[in-house]
Amino acid sequence: MTFIEIDEYLHKLHYTDLYKALPLEDRERIAFTAEEMLKSYYDDSLVTFKAVALQTLYLIEGAKEDFLTMKRQGVKSFSLEGMNFSFEPGIISPEVVALIEKSKVTETTKKTAYVGRLI
Repeated sequence: MTFIEIDEYLHKLHYTDLYKALPLEDRERIAFTAEEMLKSYYDDSLVTFKAVALQTLYLIEGAKEDFLTMKRQGVKSFSLEGMNFSFEPGIISPEVVALIEKSKVTETTKKTAYVGRLI
C-alpha cells in the first residue's frame, strides 16, 4: 500500500473537497496517521488502501468540525445552549469498521477446509 494509491482513490471519490484542498505534505501526514491508527486496532492484513483512505477522510472531517479531539479524549456527549451532541464509541470510521468486518468474514470463509472421501 502506498500513499499514491490512497491519494488517487480519494481524488476519484466525491465529497472529498476538504482532502483535496490540503497541501500534499498534510495529506501524506494524515494518511500515515490514519494507517497507524487502523494498525493499532486491526491486523495489518486487514488494513487496505481503501480503509486507510476512508479513515483519512473521517479524520479530516472530524477535525474540521472540532469533534475529533473530543472523541479521542473519550467524550461521549456534551451540550451547548440547548443543543446536545452524542458520539458513538471509537475513533474509527463506521464505514471502515464495516469494510474490515466484511474482509474478516471473507477471509474466514476462504480458510474453510472440506473433508471428503474418495471412492
